[in-house]
Amino acid sequence: CDPERSMPPQQHERQSLQYCAIHCINNLLQLAQGEKLTKRGFDFAIRELVPGESLSDEDKEFLSLALSNIFFAFDRTGEGEVDLAEFASGFSILGAGSKSDKLALGFQLFDADGDGLLDREEVAAYLRSFLTLLFALTVHASQMPAEDVYALIDRRALEIAADVVASSTDAYGASSFEEFGAWYNGGGNELI
Repeated sequence: CDPERSMPPQQHERQSLQYCAIHCINNLLQLAQGEKLTKRGFDFAIRELVPGESLSDEDKEFLSLALSNIFFAFDRTGEGEVDLAEFASGFSILGAGSKSDKLALGFQLFDADGDGLLDREEVAAYLRSFLTLLFALTVHASQMPAEDVYALIDRRALEIAADVVASSTDAYGASSFEEFGAWYNGGGNELI
């Protein structure tokens, strides 16, 4: 991503960062094979976002390791590919932009039928995307067996999802983005 070429010069640095984050997510969506994103596609999107010539060798090594760790935290099968919606939703946390925009992006990615509602399983997958990224960034999780980390994330995502849909007014227990937002701002964020 070259914000200097891609945006008018009068734009602020923050807007350039937001553009780059959006550009990276768009690259991820375009490079995905169906509903999966390969490590190769992820690496390509990151190289577009962060040109290596502007970094020291030490910074390149650090970023490569950190971003690879994030990718592989989502690769539960060890096959070098991740679920695109889950990864893009979780990865969006690292980009610029408002918390509401990031939550809305994730919500849209998991709303498979486009009805504006997420059922309990979709809410759990939505929450799992954020929890996976957060765990990937912690030292404690890196010291645990992967299976234990995944079990903890899955269990917690299901528990929280049950709490979210319990506050829903939908007859089938599905949650709208507005209801999720009300739950989140009403103290639900502390559960995550």
